[in-house]
Amino acid sequence: SKYFSFETSLPIAARNKTPTMTQISTSVDGQEMLQEIVRLIVEKYQRQQKEQLQKQKQKEEEGCKPLKRPYDPWHARLQDLVQFQIEHRHCLVPYRYPKNQALACWVKKQRYAYKQYLKQQQEILTSGTSSISTSMEEKRIKILDELGFVWDSHQAKWEQMFRELLGYRKNHGDCDVPAKYPPNKPLGLWVTRQRITRREAGTNMSHTVAKRIVMLESIGFMWGCTYKGK
Repeated sequence: SKYFSFETSLPIAARNKTPTMTQISTSVDGQEMLQEIVRLIVEKYQRQQKEQLQKQKQKEEEGCKPLKRPYDPWHARLQDLVQFQIEHRHCLVPYRYPKNQALACWVKKQRYAYKQYLKQQQEILTSGTSSISTSMEEKRIKILDELGFVWDSHQAKWEQMFRELLGYRKNHGDCDVPAKYPPNKPLGLWVTRQRITRREAGTNMSHTVAKRIVMLESIGFMWGCTYKGK
């Protein structure tokens, strides 16, 4: 497909210039295209697993270590994630998801494994070896990236609220959302929280907080409460 490639190295969604899964799913024929894309992704993974199994079988016949069982629990949860993507048009599975709590737990484990993978690769890069073990591997990262997997749920939520703030500014001409804003209560609370976070961070703020401050100030966000009861 022209929208993604399994051959590129670590195609992190934020770095891609090709359409995201969400963008595709909201187009005119997006839903049918989305289903076709996830089908291709899963088929690609299945082929890789089949090839790996065949190689292992060949080794077993040659007297090497015994053949592994064909059942793949990671792939089983991947199929659940594909179904979630088709139904919801995103991969941001809630922490508490009664319909499939096993999927919610699996998604959380993938994020943790990914963080460990990054630490592992950094150690290997600097010292040539690493004591960190992780179940995450490049092949899995590529597959999840192509599905639009959300590696940082907190950042994804922040960006979602930032987009809602942009919508407010478009309608009202400013970013002065009142703390108690009935049309969008979460947005009012989020805006208040941004001011508190900046105040508490002071001059010794993290890179993430500093970056968010720049983004907010770029759209005219005021750190003092200037709401005048519009």
